[in-house]
Amino acid sequence: MTKKTRTFLFLIVSFFFVLGAVSAVFYAQGYRFDFNNFKYLKTGGIFVKVSPSNAKVFLDGKLIGRTQFINDYLFSQSLLPKEYSLLIEKEGYSSWSKTFQVKETEVIEAKNIILFPKEIFFSQIKAKVDNFYPVDGEKIIVQKLIEPGQPEEFSIYDPEKEEGARLEKINLFLSEHDFLDLRIINSRYLLFLLQNKETEEEKYFFADLKEEDPSMQKLDFLSKEAKNIFLAESFGGSILFWQDGPLLLKKSLDNNGFPILFTNYEIKAFTLANNYFYLLSDKGELLKIDQNQSFPAQNLIKEPFDFKDDSYYDLAVFGEKIFLKEDESLYALDENEKNFKKIFGGIKKIKASPFGDKLLCQMQNEFEIYLLEDIDTPFLKKAGGKIFISRFSQPIQSSDWIENDYFVFANENKIILSEIDTRSDLNTYQIGEFNDPKIWFCPKNKKIYILSNGSIFASDKIL
Repeated sequence: MTKKTRTFLFLIVSFFFVLGAVSAVFYAQGYRFDFNNFKYLKTGGIFVKVSPSNAKVFLDGKLIGRTQFINDYLFSQSLLPKEYSLLIEKEGYSSWSKTFQVKETEVIEAKNIILFPKEIFFSQIKAKVDNFYPVDGEKIIVQKLIEPGQPEEFSIYDPEKEEGARLEKINLFLSEHDFLDLRIINSRYLLFLLQNKETEEEKYFFADLKEEDPSMQKLDFLSKEAKNIFLAESFGGSILFWQDGPLLLKKSLDNNGFPILFTNYEIKAFTLANNYFYLLSDKGELLKIDQNQSFPAQNLIKEPFDFKDDSYYDLAVFGEKIFLKEDESLYALDENEKNFKKIFGGIKKIKASPFGDKLLCQMQNEFEIYLLEDIDTPFLKKAGGKIFISRFSQPIQSSDWIENDYFVFANENKIILSEIDTRSDLNTYQIGEFNDPKIWFCPKNKKIYILSNGSIFASDKIL
């Protein structure tokens, strides 16, 4: 071999050595060579967390692994920046898919993914039911479907134990009254509006579910016009209410005295939350009052709210956020600018998520999520932000949360599970069909309950 040949080979070997060394350094620093663009690029990754565990994870159709048995997650790194198709599967469960754009130095996260059973069956648990009322997320009050002329009948049902019991004292009392309305207060008290069959007088009565067979107690001081009725257990066991004018009254359940004036402010709406009273005065002020009125009322807004004379108003507090409902319009208090800002119109129902960090806002034909706090799942978004979920051609019939990133709803009599992760296509799953359904999800036993055609149906366990 000539000297010239040896020199040439040395230079070739040196070149590839340097190239390999440079590539190794770039590789160690997270760079990969993109042959499509013919250059080195910083890589990114994808992190998924799935329930149940041991699910297969595919990236662009290629199996990249399974989620761990204990931690339920899989992390795939060193991905070149581009769009990827992610698919998660497990035998016996519906699949989950999403398209993501991986960027340099960023990790795309898809946490709290739920794979639901492919087949979810419903079984009838109660027949001849007119309505049901969820209590404390664990039990339901069942109102029996009665024939004309028969007295009302109520029972309490425990979904976890799968057993119920008639509310005998309440049913005996109802034999002398016509049922008009029932409200659940403090997830413990039943507040009935009844009409005496003989005198036709309408009055409120309440029963304490803490008793094994609760009896009815008449609330003589409440008229049928009473609004925003609260039982303030932390306030000496008093009922606070608004009736017969714009004044807020209170009445202790421990004595037979008359109701007394709680505050001199004339109000349009009020609520009790976090041991404070929030009043919307007739002057448009939003007042915060401590329960003992130890300090002067604090006005939380700069400019008075402009009322409409023929509109209905209601206040609600979720976490630390204050909302005002004007008919079907929803306003949120902007704490920085100290005024109410309209966030939604056409509101039919709002409900806080199990973690209390979001509101599921149901309109006539669409869903949106309003964020009460900053969230990092299913993606990063700031408090006060909105997530548009979907719009439908027909009105939404009923809805409820399932866990914190999924909900169940009925549309055109179809029962549908949906995620709230709107990155690319929304994953939804139809699990049944019922006529005019009313939906409730029981977080205790992870089952969905449906009232339809006078019967209550319970699903298989879905989580």
